[in-house]
Amino acid sequence: MTSRRGLSVRRRRWAAGGIGPLAPRPVMYVCTVQEYMSRRMPSEPVGKSLALTGLLVTYWPSTLCKHDAPRRQRHVTLSGLLVRIRSRRLSGRAGVLPHHRSQRQSVRTVLQSGDVTGMTHLFDIEGTGRGAVSPFGGMTFHEVRAKTMLNRLAGATAGGMGWTLNPYRGCAHGCTYCFARTGHKHLGFGITEDFSKQIVVKTNAAEVLRAELRRGRIRDDWVMLGTSTDCYQRAEGRYRLMPEILRVLAEHRIRFTTTTKSALLLRDTELFARAAERADVLVMTSLGSLDDRVRRAFEPAASPPKARLTVIRTLRAAGIPAGVLIAPIIPHVGDHPAALDALVDACVDSGAVTVFPDVMRIKAALRPWFLEQAAATVPPHLAQRLAASYGRHRSMPDDYIDRVTAHVHARARRHGLPTWSEYIAAHSVPATRNGCQLRFL
Repeated sequence: MTSRRGLSVRRRRWAAGGIGPLAPRPVMYVCTVQEYMSRRMPSEPVGKSLALTGLLVTYWPSTLCKHDAPRRQRHVTLSGLLVRIRSRRLSGRAGVLPHHRSQRQSVRTVLQSGDVTGMTHLFDIEGTGRGAVSPFGGMTFHEVRAKTMLNRLAGATAGGMGWTLNPYRGCAHGCTYCFARTGHKHLGFGITEDFSKQIVVKTNAAEVLRAELRRGRIRDDWVMLGTSTDCYQRAEGRYRLMPEILRVLAEHRIRFTTTTKSALLLRDTELFARAAERADVLVMTSLGSLDDRVRRAFEPAASPPKARLTVIRTLRAAGIPAGVLIAPIIPHVGDHPAALDALVDACVDSGAVTVFPDVMRIKAALRPWFLEQAAATVPPHLAQRLAASYGRHRSMPDDYIDRVTAHVHARARRHGLPTWSEYIAAHSVPATRNGCQLRFL
């Protein structure tokens, strides 16, 4: 029997017929839990019980909880909290805890629904504490201490887009089409409502980033902030991770770009301006339609279109390069040539330095839920067209995508705007050898 910061565990192998032999990788269980408060929690009356569903517990082979009859039931004491667990093993990739970034922990627990009053962290082992903070406007924040922040892009070329950085997992904007939703299942959450309500917060993001940059992980590459989340979603208003991240990037003269649907970014205008004085910076606002009805139907918690254009206008007035990601262009909803022309013109009027069009794609696992949401929020004839286009397909045909993107690019060129790839190429550093620019002498 061992004890680690209030967690009692017994090392043993499960008997045959139970869970099975220990695997070399951690195994994840989705559990139905009943929690009983003990005398060591004075904030709760003795004997009070809370029925919570969806508690996620991960047992590593070296820290198994002690077995208790009947089969597949365990008891474990967590900081005075006695938890009885009935579990079922997940199969496939969902049953394996990722071996990277903030998920590299010995024991992990996440409250998917409900909350335990007064408990900021359920347990903290090996300095990688993870806990559920009380809901904030219907959301629950799960604080983690990340191992790394920078993720290398596969196939990245020197001097181009080489790294990604995401201070959060999940996004409160609630965009029904978001491709990042499917990644939430690897954290033990659902890909529908949980994506916008169960937000993972990497509280030590700036600290870890500074340590990585000091080791020289990046030289001339661009860092893309917020590729699977929005760095300026509602959680940022509470945790304020971005100001220090921007200071660290500016301190090390790192080139970066970020994309947002939130006007909260204007809070850090001065920090973006300072960073832009030391390295290349490009701020992109994602906007697929000027019609706020489209925003309410597909992006319910994002800033209105006018507010996003104000972000571009304000940043440009401060001398910060800013462009518009015209995405997603939703077929049958925002793809009319006149609507696209008006959108490009509005971007130009706001001072955008580039535009980048992208037609909506829906991953297979998300399609049924997306179409269900569309049926409830858009007129029936549009819902039927979306179902016909995406019912069995991830995206529209290639000729449709080429035609729509070419139309946007042609309109942008009339105003003298480069494409996104042209803009980045113009601000990219030539390939280097051994991290040093080649010289004639």
